[in-house]
Amino acid sequence: MHQLAQDEVKVEVEVEDEAKDEVKDETEDEAKDKVKDETEDEDEDLDLDLDQDLHSFDDPNVQQQLDLLNAVIQDMYQSRNPQAQS
Repeated sequence: MHQLAQDEVKVEVEVEDEAKDEVKDETEDEAKDKVKDETEDEDEDLDLDLDQDLHSFDDPNVQQQLDLLNAVIQDMYQSRNPQAQS
């Protein structure tokens, strides 16, 4: 009878350990999925930002500032690379 009780306790401990492992695995999987989803969302956001054309802004003040910035960037590039001038 004593051996039977010990065997039952061992089985209960094994079942408990298996349940804990399953919960741990599921939690890790959910966390990985969440991170993956967030990363994909960020990638999509970046793609949208990068695909936006320089002239897609409707506000003339913003467009003027972008044009000035673009001119400065081109001037800096040409001053560093004189052979790139056309």
